Amino acid sequence: MEREFCPKCAVKHLGQAHVLSKEIKKGYPEHYWIALAHMAEAEDELVSEFEEMADLVRVERKAWEDDPAYRVDFLGLILEVAMNTAIMPDLSSWGDPVWQSIGSKWGNHNPTKEEVA
Repeated sequence: MEREFCPKCAVKHLGQAHVLSKEIKKGYPEHYWIALAHMAEAEDELVSEFEEMADLVRVERKAWEDDPAYRVDFLGLILEVAMNTAIMPDLSSWGDPVWQSIGSKWGNHNPTKEEVA
């Protein structure tokens, strides 16, 4: 049975993987495997509708799996997935210039797949 498409779930799994990657450095090496599993779950959430985003996550996961010293840019990956799956919220009211520029890029709506292609 194929999993229902959920880009917000994918972003949440990537966020969890990011948090777990920080825990590895604090003396919890077993979190490495759990973080990789969360990345695989993120891929699974994306593959049916956004195969290219699932592939992007997979490339990063495999790179980290092949080299545990590899540094995944989780925040960049999360932003990339959010923007390219049309779930990026309007954050222009947050006051931070970076978020303002991202929010103003998309106006007051989430982009469609065609708009971000």
